[in-house]
Amino acid sequence: MILNAAVRTSLVLPVCLFLGAGTAKHSIDAEIGNFLRLNAGFGNRDLAEARSGRRVVKTLDPGIPQEMVTVGVTHFQVPFGYYLERARTGNLYRTGPTLLQFGRFSSAPSVTDMQGLTLDPSDLEPLRELDPAAGQSERAGKEILVRTIRGYQNSGIRSLEPLRQGSKGLIVAREVRALLANSPYLRHYGAHVEEYVANYPLGEANGAREYFAWAKIDIGLKKLIRLTKVTVWELQNGSRREAVMVTEQVYASRYFQASLQVDHVISGDSGAKTPAVYLVTINRGRCDLLDTSIGRFLRPVIMHRTRASTARTLDMAKVTLEGEYQRR
Repeated sequence: MILNAAVRTSLVLPVCLFLGAGTAKHSIDAEIGNFLRLNAGFGNRDLAEARSGRRVVKTLDPGIPQEMVTVGVTHFQVPFGYYLERARTGNLYRTGPTLLQFGRFSSAPSVTDMQGLTLDPSDLEPLRELDPAAGQSERAGKEILVRTIRGYQNSGIRSLEPLRQGSKGLIVAREVRALLANSPYLRHYGAHVEEYVANYPLGEANGAREYFAWAKIDIGLKKLIRLTKVTVWELQNGSRREAVMVTEQVYASRYFQASLQVDHVISGDSGAKTPAVYLVTINRGRCDLLDTSIGRFLRPVIMHRTRASTARTLDMAKVTLEGEYQRR
C-alpha cells in the first residue's frame, strides 16, 4: 500500500505488491505468483501486466459484507536499502490532498509528538467514544489519543475491548480479531509475523523495527483521524533481500472499525544497472457502513473509487520516491 504508516487514499486502505528490476522486463517468481493468485485474485493477465513492470490495482470482494480488500502492483527504481530505511523511520510518504497531516510517536508517546496535528471540533466529536472529555479542547483530544496508544503498548488488542464504535456500537477489539482471522496470508511471511501481530505485546519481535503513528486523512467525506502501529521485519530468501511491513489500525475516528495492511518489499536483480524494488501490499478493512442497505447498494461505486484512488496513490509514491532518491 503505499499509504502505510499513515493511511491510504481510499475508503478502504489498499494492498499492494511492488516488484521491480532495472530492465524492461520484471520477473515475478512462482512463489510470489501463486501467492497473488490465491490471496489477491490475480489471473494470468494481471501477472503478465506485473511482469512487464506496469502498475496493477484490483479491489476484491471477500464475500464478507463489512470487508473490502484492495490490491495493487508496481515497482520503484530505488535501492532496497533506501526503501527499507524510509519504511523503518516512517518517512515513506509525503502529505498532500489525501494525507493531510502525519507524524510518528516517540518510544514514550506524548502530546508533544502531535504538534503537527490540528483537531477541529468535527475531529473532536468522534473522540468522545474514547472519553467524553475529548471534546473539551484540542489538547484534551490529543491526551486521549496518547492514552490510547499507551494502552495498546501495554495490552495490545485487549485495550480496545471497552471501545464501541459505529452506528451499531460494534466492539472494536472483536472487529480487529475478526479481521485477523480473515487474513491467514500473514503466515506466508512466517509464523512469527502472524503471532506477533495477534499477541502483541506478549510475543517476540524477532528483530523487527516498530513505531506508532498518527494521521489526518481526507477520503472525500469527513476527515479521519487515525492511529496506527507499524512493524517492519527484514527477511532473507537466499540471495534476495526482502522485508515485510505490517500496519495495524489502533484507532480511527470514523468509518473503519479495523484495518490491516501488509507490504512485502522485494529487492530487484542485484546485477541490474538500475536498482529497484518490488512491493506487494495487501490492505483489508472492516467498515460497518458497507453492511447496511445503502452500503450494499453503493459498494460497486466505493470499490471503483477505491481502485482509482489507490492507483493515483501508487503513481504519486513512485514519482516521489524515485525523484527524492535521484536528488539526494
